[in-house]
Amino acid sequence: MIENNRAGKIGWYSFQIDGERLREYAKLSAAARLEWLEEANQFFNSISDPAIKERWRLGREGKI
Repeated sequence: MIENNRAGKIGWYSFQIDGERLREYAKLSAAARLEWLEEANQFFNSISDPAIKERWRLGREGKI
């Protein structure tokens, strides 16, 4: 479940994942987990604002 945890503030979200979903994920092979991660990354990159992507880049580079 994804919910906005700061009323009126865009971009602040929390995630809740139940134990059953975690157990199912744990059963996946390393290759399947990596494929899922790559698909999620492509999705977020396709919908994210360029300013957000820039903040991610700066964070990866340790500049923020």
